[in-house]
Amino acid sequence: LENDGSTFEKAILIKEHSDPKGVDAEYSWLRLHFSGYKLESQTLVQNKNKPYDLMTILTADGREKVIYFDISKFFGKY
Repeated sequence: LENDGSTFEKAILIKEHSDPKGVDAEYSWLRLHFSGYKLESQTLVQNKNKPYDLMTILTADGREKVIYFDISKFFGKY
């Protein structure tokens, strides 16, 4: 089962190794899976000693959704 970003356990793992590329990868994933979305907020949280970005979006059909990204591979790396 592919991770769908719905929970910490199913977070989307971003495999980039620098902040700029990692952030680009997050937005690319959102565009691919939620065409026409609007970003409402982005929150950095820690869970089990790993950093996650929680992106709250409004889908094209008006539903609010939180997408979990595991950013441990790139967070804080330039």
